[in-house]
Amino acid sequence: MAKGDDRMRKWTPKEMASTGLSTAGMRRLKVVDFLSNDSGRQNLECPFKLYYFFGDHFDLSNRRRKNILFIPGGPGVVEKRGSKGKGNGNDRDLQFLEPSHNVVYFHVRGTGLSKIRPSNKYDRFLRADYVAEDIERLRKRILKDDNPWDAIVGHSHGTVIAQRYAYKYGSERVRRLVLAAPAVRSLRDTRRDRIQVTATNLEAIYRYYRSRRNKKQFEAAATTRNVQLLLLEDPSKIDQSTINFSNDFCFLDRQRVERICQKLDRLITELERRYYSLNFVIENYHDLVEQDRAFLPFAYPENFFQAIRELQFNGVPRPNVQFKPETKNRQIHAATLLGYYLAQRFKPPRKRDHGEPKFEERASFLRNLGPLARGFYLKRLKIAEQDIQQRKERGLKSRRAYYVFGVHDGISRWILKTVDRQVHREGFFRGSDIQQFAFSKSNQKRVSRQLAQRIGTVPTEPLYPWHPGNRRHEVQTLILNGDADAVTAGLQAEDFFQGGIINKAQSVMLKFKGVGHLALSLPVVSKQHDGRNEADPMGILVREFLRQRTAAGFLKDKKVHTIIASLGVSVTHNSVTRNVRK
Repeated sequence: MAKGDDRMRKWTPKEMASTGLSTAGMRRLKVVDFLSNDSGRQNLECPFKLYYFFGDHFDLSNRRRKNILFIPGGPGVVEKRGSKGKGNGNDRDLQFLEPSHNVVYFHVRGTGLSKIRPSNKYDRFLRADYVAEDIERLRKRILKDDNPWDAIVGHSHGTVIAQRYAYKYGSERVRRLVLAAPAVRSLRDTRRDRIQVTATNLEAIYRYYRSRRNKKQFEAAATTRNVQLLLLEDPSKIDQSTINFSNDFCFLDRQRVERICQKLDRLITELERRYYSLNFVIENYHDLVEQDRAFLPFAYPENFFQAIRELQFNGVPRPNVQFKPETKNRQIHAATLLGYYLAQRFKPPRKRDHGEPKFEERASFLRNLGPLARGFYLKRLKIAEQDIQQRKERGLKSRRAYYVFGVHDGISRWILKTVDRQVHREGFFRGSDIQQFAFSKSNQKRVSRQLAQRIGTVPTEPLYPWHPGNRRHEVQTLILNGDADAVTAGLQAEDFFQGGIINKAQSVMLKFKGVGHLALSLPVVSKQHDGRNEADPMGILVREFLRQRTAAGFLKDKKVHTIIASLGVSVTHNSVTRNVRK
């Protein structure tokens, strides 16, 4: 690709996840940013419309309702407005707070309806500091005068933006932060930790979801279940019955579980070594299959790699920790697909092919099952594949924002590894380092270089790996993280709390057993202190953190204490970490 190719310098609406979105119920704010060019003699003007919307029951006239802004992760995830009411198939991330709080959502610049001009010379306007300015604009537009946000809730990359906003504007503009699954990109390499957590997650699923039935007993149970299915006419009930039966890995002995998990560990290790980031492989799967012959030995079907992501995001079972049915299903879907492919001898395709192979009845993964039980698991594999594919298609994420924010905010591992020498030597890298890699004449890492060519950078600008210690603030903060989060493994949340929060006396970090990267989706607490079933403890934790004046008061609240004790949460407060018991 020639250096001057105009196609490489423009991003399409599809690459900003801007196509097919309705403006119904959306509000907009006109924004114009200016920036001096490299010579400092002219201003580059970036006008765009910032789109936002309100959650259900939004009512500023009711002063008892606190005002909360949500920042999605990704980078580049687009929060869909959806239809009103819970259970619409498109639940918003903070929908659990909407009945009692005013929740504001927005499309981050460069994503969804908040698209900016396609030329990559405007990429320099895509970074967390600019989004922090957008949040301040929204505060002035929505809350008026000097009224602060009662809270800003950020997930993943959203925590980077929230941290920068709190650093610049302080507690006069935002009273509390709630940061879920915060990430850090310091000089400490967390690669081994992240790979180990991913493989350990798979092993935990295999060891927890299993009965003590032998092959004969399992086949007898399959016979009974098969007769029951003949009486069902509703396809959804048939699928659910299949899922319920196949939530059992009793057919995998210890040696096979260990071999499968070790193979996954080796595979991810090699992919990280070659491509610097497993996420890079997942996001660029089709380009790698088409253009990189070195990738063919690893070219499992695309849904295989999506299943690894599900493994990182959805957590794993732990004793006395109960997940919602949909989360449990996703855990087992991922483990079933991964086990199927990892248990058999993988033969690299002789040609580049995007087709998904059919599941084979004689596959090694299913060899200890009788014919009827095997049929249930073949059906489960198809259900798992369809579910993962549908979830991928339903999710909206701006490719432009994912990579450009990743570079400018210093969080994309693949680019940080590319400029690793410069970072270790000087503590930062420059746009020229990326351009040098992008336009090198090497035949290696072709997909990476083509992607780097598309990102508009300023050659002389220093860019730093993200660490919250460079943006410390005194805003009271609640950090939520999971010990099964393979994205932030390696004590990243701990580094965030210790390095980025000044006011530790009024801040708290909660680390949940079994929770993955989707830290806003917590396990179910079976029963509260008053005997009622509680579906979602996240709402209680956030509401109480906003209601209580002090961190000590928050931790002493009965409902909060019950959740923490029931889920075996480790608590860090005032730089001291402890485990709370019932």
